[in-house]
Amino acid sequence: MALPQINVKTDSGTSTQYIVYGVVAVAVLAVAYFGIIKPILNNLGLTKDANDREADDVKEDVTRTQVLSDILYNANKNKATISSAKANTLALQIYNAKWGGWGGLSDKEEMAVGAITQAGSLVNVSYIASVFQQVYKKNLESYLDSFLESENWITIDAYLKRTKNF
Repeated sequence: MALPQINVKTDSGTSTQYIVYGVVAVAVLAVAYFGIIKPILNNLGLTKDANDREADDVKEDVTRTQVLSDILYNANKNKATISSAKANTLALQIYNAKWGGWGGLSDKEEMAVGAITQAGSLVNVSYIASVFQQVYKKNLESYLDSFLESENWITIDAYLKRTKNF
């Protein structure tokens, strides 16, 4: 009885060659994406960079009370992008909005809402609240609550929700 013959193929190195080509291709694609494509997309604003992701993580924890007080500003003073003159002007605009410049005869809610929505970031709103507290010795949220109507709060809350932290 004859033994069955087993066909054994010898590897001539082609499968090893394919593995090397695959590893090199993956490395080239990774370098191309992370080194060239992703930075371009970040600069175009199509993807989020590390700062944006950090801001999003923090934003989920930020409340209206933190923004309309000095809490957020005190934790991020170096991230405010408005000048102290601008913060003082907007704080004055909010203060005058309640009185309308006429001794309390007419509220100008739009002036206050406009001052908040001109800030540009949540830290800037908090900076305005800090200035307001220092100058007028009043909490900004409580002051606004004393004369704003619900539709004004809806506008402010919508602005705070869509605005970046820094």
